[in-house]
Amino acid sequence: AAQDSHNTWTSFRGADQDDAGKIVSVNRSWSRFAEENGGDESTITGTGLNYFEVCEAAAAAGASEAPVILSKLKSVLAGESELEYPCHSVKERRWFIARITRLPGEGKAVALVSHVNITQRKLAELQIAQEAEKHRAASLTDELTGLAQPPRP
Repeated sequence: AAQDSHNTWTSFRGADQDDAGKIVSVNRSWSRFAEENGGDESTITGTGLNYFEVCEAAAAAGASEAPVILSKLKSVLAGESELEYPCHSVKERRWFIARITRLPGEGKAVALVSHVNITQRKLAELQIAQEAEKHRAASLTDELTGLAQPPRP
């Protein structure tokens, strides 16, 4: 159950104009995530709504990753795609991977969008990068004088 709280998914339809982007199902974590972040499943992220429009609205509100997710979501109808993106809240910094997979079947195309919380991994990566930068900066400083040295070839 703890893992479920970090992994959300929704599925949508995407073949014809009438149903393109329509959310056909969500899991409990998807609904909870929406509620915890000021969303309302009945008007923003729930079954029957248009996920493409949700992404477009998020982009209009300044979410820089939303157009990228929307583009990948639309292109996934021919395969699978994934994208790492930040999704910070007022309470915490966090990152996710959106994995978009077209589900097999006849008729209208259906895709599954899985959002996996990768915050711990991203924080570790950022810490490693900061440490590497400190070591790089230290290697450019003369130990005796403390003055910056030109990089060595």
